[in-house]
Order: sequence, then C-alpha cells, then structure tokens
Amino acid sequence: MAIVEMLPGLAGAGAIPLASTHEYLMGTVAEVRLYAAGDAARAGHALEAALEELRTVDRLMAVQRPESDVSRINREAARGPVAVDPRSSGFALMMMCPTLECYA
Repeated sequence: MAIVEMLPGLAGAGAIPLASTHEYLMGTVAEVRLYAAGDAARAGHALEAALEELRTVDRLMAVQRPESDVSRINREAARGPVAVDPRSSGFALMMMCPTLECYA
C-alpha cells in the first residue's frame, strides 16, 4: 500500500486526519490523508485534487494500463520514436536525476 502524506511531520504523533481516502492506482492502494485545521468542505476539495494528480500519474505511467505512455513506450519504442505527454517526459527526467546528478 502506498500512503501519500504531505508534510507528515506536521501532523504530530497520533494526529487524526481531517480527511482521508484511498483508491486503487498503479497496481496498489494509494491512501491520501489530510491533516489540517479547517473546514471539511475545503479538505474534501484538497483531497480530491491530490487524488486527481495521482490518477494522472496512473494514466500516464502505470504499466498495468495498455494505453499508458510507459506501456506504449515498452511496446513501440523498438520500432521508432513514441510521442508521449510532456508530463511523462518530466516524470522520467525526475527519476533519472539522481543517476545523472541533476541539480535544481
């Protein structure tokens, strides 16, 4: 299970999330927890925005999806260039940065 917590140290030990949800993405269960003081409606919107970002990564990168950019690259790159969403290129570069010693 993957758990996404933004700034988990701010939650404090034993803190109860204001909102949380989970969804099956990229071959595992992703759980998003929101720790914040505030109203539940805003928390719900923030939670949905976080899940939508994870869904985007899933659509672009999940090897479980035949239509994802990663699956298309795996299937078609031996025959030639494969056009991908610009975000896929960005994800790939981020993954390569430690190897390439990239610095911001």
